[in-house]
Amino acid sequence: MLLRSLLLLYAIIGISSIFMPWLYLPKGNGHVYGYLTDGLITGFLFFIVILFIILTFKKDKLSSLQIALSGIIGLLNVYIAYDKHIGIESDKTNFVSDNYFINLGFAGMNQGIGIYVMGLAGIGVFITALIMFITSNYSKSNSENIQKHRENKALILKALPIILPLLIGIFYFLQFNQPKLSDEEIKVTLKQDLESMGNALVAKDYVKFVDFYPNIMIQSSGGKDKLVELLQSTMNEINAKGTTVKSVAFLDQYDTKTKDKTIQSIITQKVVFKTAQGDKSETQKMLAISDNGGESWDFIATDGKTKEQLNKIYPSLNQNLEF
Repeated sequence: MLLRSLLLLYAIIGISSIFMPWLYLPKGNGHVYGYLTDGLITGFLFFIVILFIILTFKKDKLSSLQIALSGIIGLLNVYIAYDKHIGIESDKTNFVSDNYFINLGFAGMNQGIGIYVMGLAGIGVFITALIMFITSNYSKSNSENIQKHRENKALILKALPIILPLLIGIFYFLQFNQPKLSDEEIKVTLKQDLESMGNALVAKDYVKFVDFYPNIMIQSSGGKDKLVELLQSTMNEINAKGTTVKSVAFLDQYDTKTKDKTIQSIITQKVVFKTAQGDKSETQKMLAISDNGGESWDFIATDGKTKEQLNKIYPSLNQNLEF
């Protein structure tokens, strides 16, 4: 009875996930809920598990076929959750539409909580069905092993409340508790990425230069190709006037704010321009952004922009940053 109750609980949680956001759109603080995408399919699959339980309510247990199908349904929903997560991760950099407003609306998209809830519910259904299948096979033992079967089943049922949270805990530990970089290591990677971005600009490698833009800015501009085209056109106009970028160097790192794995920092860089009148230098303020704990960085020029203006360009701006 306990296992069927757990199976029912996970299936209900799985169905509830379709009413949660699967996609978060920071522009306009919008959400796309599961039932607007593939959620109706996953919800129906979880409902089949509930149907199995309802149909066998007056019986001692589910049939081996029903248990096996429930396990398969759990795995299938885990796969769908994983596929959705990977798909959105890819679309963060590759999604492009000919419609400017669609690009703007989907800029900076992120996975919603519903995908993770569905995946965890699928894991719960699969593990519970697996244990039910094992205990069901024990029950088919001959009369001499009945007592042993009961002892084994009781042991599994006692261990279940510990095993499931432990597995989920291990999953979250592996997912969110990766080794963190030290403050010095973070500063080194920030400096390296800023100088790599600057070197790309000096070499007129605008494709590589745009790689250091936040995804939301790339998408808002109509995609990487259009942004590269715009940047190249702008730089050609500057070069035609006899001005080129000679060097870019990191100067200093000021206020820094961290939330989970996202680090945002105000920095300055020194840009040296080669002109007909000689070299001229300029100090520029930048917003440095890392979404992976400082392993890699994106940059936004902040000179001449207020915090409100920057927030429109980059809605995920940490409001506690001191400009």
